[in-house]
Amino acid sequence: MSLSLLPLKLIELRKKHNYTQEYVSSYIHISRGGYSQYETGKRVPSSESLLKLAELYNISINQLINPHIISVSDNFLSDSSAAYPATNSIDVYKLKDLGILLLNSSPPLDIQSITQNDINFLSNYKKLSPQDQEDIRLFVSCKYKNQVKRNKKEN
Repeated sequence: MSLSLLPLKLIELRKKHNYTQEYVSSYIHISRGGYSQYETGKRVPSSESLLKLAELYNISINQLINPHIISVSDNFLSDSSAAYPATNSIDVYKLKDLGILLLNSSPPLDIQSITQNDINFLSNYKKLSPQDQEDIRLFVSCKYKNQVKRNKKEN
């Protein structure tokens, strides 16, 4: 599994089971801060920790680190009351393609800078009608162009 996807899986599983970071960290015998670093991607769990996590969530290690599909619950990503249903999984290959697009965008976007708020925004955006999505794209494009103009005037 791409190391950048494991933190999402760990957060999803913890929230799905209504566990706190404190509970999970005590179960796998590490500090809460150490476990927090697993969820932020600053540290990678040891094989022993992966075994304990799989045991805690009653799944196989393969399910925990499957490189092809990561499950993402509606409650984790978004408001489930929206009119358009969210997808329940993210295709890792499409995510990789998105990462390549983001890196090649102008200005380049550091994938590591994508926050949970960004993910929530995108999930909600995908639930909108195509016309509403287009309206938002136009709005953001205009806002960005205006910012570029302001920056040029300041320099």
